[in-house]
Amino acid sequence: MSQELVELRKRLRVGQQPLGDWNGGKLAVSAVPGAGKSTGMAIGATIALIRNNLSQKQQLIIVTFTRSAAASIKQKIKELLEEFKHPPTGFTVYTLHGLALNIASRYPY
Repeated sequence: MSQELVELRKRLRVGQQPLGDWNGGKLAVSAVPGAGKSTGMAIGATIALIRNNLSQKQQLIIVTFTRSAAASIKQKIKELLEEFKHPPTGFTVYTLHGLALNIASRYPY
């Protein structure tokens, strides 16, 4: 991991640091309101996007419960990617309902 990404990971609290270490597969994040889930997920996603050079063909999918959380996470990821001069691609953020609608629309039968 580059020194810049190590510094980004250091922005995470100890309990959030596994988000910065994630290397693929399923990952669930749960905590009480105000615990820093959106920020932690945005930092972890940014590290994964840059480390794996994800793009439109291979994306990171982030799913949350509310539209406000989805918008917040998406904005934070875009800001972090801009900070690293990395294109704001390779990820999408859905609510659970938005993801279900997307899947149902693509595969209606």
